Amino acid sequence: MKSNLRSMVAISLLGGLLHGAGWSQPAAGNTTLPPLPAPKKDLPPLRLPEIPGEEMRPEDKEPADEPPAWEDKTREQQATPPPEPLPIPQGPPIVDANLVPKRKAIFRVEYDKRLVGYSIFEVAGRMTLVGESSWILNSRSRLKLGVGSKDDSTFESKLMVDTKTLAPTYFQAQQTAGGGQFEVTCLYSRTMVAQTNTAGKNAAAQQHFHSYEGEVPKLLFNNLWGHLDTFPEHYWLLVRSAVKGGTLKAYDPILRGGGQLVVYAPKAEKWKLEKVDYNTLVYPISDMEGTMLARVRVEAKTLELLEVDEVGSGVVIRRAGPGVLAEVDKMKPLDLLPRRMASSNVIFPEPEKLTHLEADIDLSLRGGNLVDHQIAGYRQYFTGEISEGHMKGRVVVRSVPSDLAHKTKYPFRKDEQPPAEVAADLKPGPGVESDWPPLQNKALELSWKADSTFAAARKLMNYCTQVEEGVSLPSARYALESGVGNPESKALLLVALARAAGLPARPVGGLLYRDGTFVPHHWTEIWLGPNEGWSAFDPTTLEAGRIGAAHIALWNSGDIQSMDVKIVNYAPRAPRRVAFFNRELSWGVGEERTYDILRKGKKIGQEIAAVREITVAEDEDLYRFESTTKITEGTALDSTSELMVNPNGLPVQFSLNGVKGKLQNQKFSFKKDTAKLEKEEAEGKTTSREIPFSYGTYFTDSRFLTQWALVLGQALDASPEKQPKVGDKITFHTFVPDSMKSQEIVLEVREPETLKVSEEEQIDVKRLEAETGMAFLLNDKNQVVKIEVPEQNLELQLTDTKFKAN
Repeated sequence: MKSNLRSMVAISLLGGLLHGAGWSQPAAGNTTLPPLPAPKKDLPPLRLPEIPGEEMRPEDKEPADEPPAWEDKTREQQATPPPEPLPIPQGPPIVDANLVPKRKAIFRVEYDKRLVGYSIFEVAGRMTLVGESSWILNSRSRLKLGVGSKDDSTFESKLMVDTKTLAPTYFQAQQTAGGGQFEVTCLYSRTMVAQTNTAGKNAAAQQHFHSYEGEVPKLLFNNLWGHLDTFPEHYWLLVRSAVKGGTLKAYDPILRGGGQLVVYAPKAEKWKLEKVDYNTLVYPISDMEGTMLARVRVEAKTLELLEVDEVGSGVVIRRAGPGVLAEVDKMKPLDLLPRRMASSNVIFPEPEKLTHLEADIDLSLRGGNLVDHQIAGYRQYFTGEISEGHMKGRVVVRSVPSDLAHKTKYPFRKDEQPPAEVAADLKPGPGVESDWPPLQNKALELSWKADSTFAAARKLMNYCTQVEEGVSLPSARYALESGVGNPESKALLLVALARAAGLPARPVGGLLYRDGTFVPHHWTEIWLGPNEGWSAFDPTTLEAGRIGAAHIALWNSGDIQSMDVKIVNYAPRAPRRVAFFNRELSWGVGEERTYDILRKGKKIGQEIAAVREITVAEDEDLYRFESTTKITEGTALDSTSELMVNPNGLPVQFSLNGVKGKLQNQKFSFKKDTAKLEKEEAEGKTTSREIPFSYGTYFTDSRFLTQWALVLGQALDASPEKQPKVGDKITFHTFVPDSMKSQEIVLEVREPETLKVSEEEQIDVKRLEAETGMAFLLNDKNQVVKIEVPEQNLELQLTDTKFKAN
């Protein structure tokens, strides 16, 4: 089922943040730190309004360095509001149902001006049954695109509409992609639509009944709430149902929900297609909030469909000739996923701890805007331009702990009932099937023992986190039935469960920093009571009651089509300084050591390391430390590295060539509070990113254990009178490039040992052991002669020492 739906629905990336140890500071006292210059900032100081009841903790604040003078001429500028919605047409819509049968219409489907498929429909004729007469429209299409994949999918559909009102009476569509199938069948009456959805050849059919009052809703196929519709005849029938404009009811068989949209009065335009001039009418179509969904162009005299421009989606469906079928047959499929991800220029090892984020964004999106979003513990401000399907400007996110105590009893008491504007978020809606009995039962089962609204919301969220991550429809019911959900469907499931449990809830969409990139994301806000208001819950990142500034709230419905994000400021940064061993480098210039790598006592490789030479940069001596690792058994490894360090052994620059037999060039440059990573990607492209980094932190790459030998040689003073006693603890920090995190290491001095180095010789050694069990054995010259890594059954044993003059 997962692969069958991939190209049909626009999905969000699977969520999940990095979790790890905090940026902890060691106890002061064992070092003298050089003075640091005031940081240079190329941005104006942040000026945000105070948030009553929410104060930033001292550790979350930026260092109190005096910012440079800055003439901020734009800080009072507000976000440019989106265009005013067009006036909703008054009066009943006028229908033009004079369809011409036996006429085939062929269209090319383009994404971002690139051909991705075709769509064909024809009015096959009319049929009269029990006095009811209907037009029959047959269609088929082929799309070579996917999200996270390159799919070649085909659609076939049959649509019957009333010959007078153009209201649907029957709809059947089938998609085939990747060897699987998805099928939906809808039967319409005057009061209800009954539908059956089937995904996969052996999957059970899901039945759904949707009641409505008044006119039969028009058909929309996965379009109204922000996703792609490549059935041009649906747009064409909307326009012909309101030729002078009007408000129409609509029903989406994928979301299994109804709503309304507006077809505005058309604007006459001259238009040329393939050297032919046309007199055309252009119909804007929007939701009830004025967010534009599409512009539909028809020939003025005949109302024949010429073009559909889905605003913000990047999709244009344009009239074409039969030759487009052969074009699509030859073209390669397109993966839309890279357009919906933006590599971050800053890598955050612990994004959940971000309290402030400032970024320039450029987004193409479809289906809604939401800016200057403010709830308890979270503030988002936007300055820039908003137009149809586009947002460009600067966004500032501030996330601070709330001091509110979660004491509101669950369920609400009489004096705590939500006000009218909040109670509206208790109703079911498209994708939020909170009135479905199995979902209601699950909500009550999970929440009935909760003693507070916060506890109830957290229980509901914890259930949603257990949903298996995968491709999913934007539907709470689907996520509950299938047990599969992406961030959007998990958020909708939490909204539906909360509403079913009596807690007002709403979905929120935007961006999330995840694994070095920004991706489209969805989460939930739940109203916890008049004293607590709205609080954020994210079932993907497991954040309850508060979300970090790695979340950028942008819309309350919709879908991102492309993005560009550049971070310009953030907090908290890494601590400016941590303790280090303030003594001269103990590994001498020209000293080359050879270590055997052993696993369970058996030699599997060798590592050679040496301090080669001294260079001078910025009036400081720098040492070049080279390491070469070769592992011949198991996973073969042949890697070389160069680490430039200052006289205290602190990193200045690191470069790596070759990992696991593949070329993977990495280069780190370390400054006082940041590290810069330059990495050569597989396609030859070089990326550059910034990472928070604390001055005083050492560098240890797990692929080169000799770097530990370099650092640990600094740990002990060579003077006999300054040797540590058994039980003493030594604290320092290392930066680990695998995780991009800094970690605090505490070594305890153990009882001295005798180490056998050969059949004839044994030596006395000092043993330093970390909490993880990793141990370092040093001789009387503070050389690390052995490293034990018990969790990997690894040992590094010194076997030879040489001196080579430069």
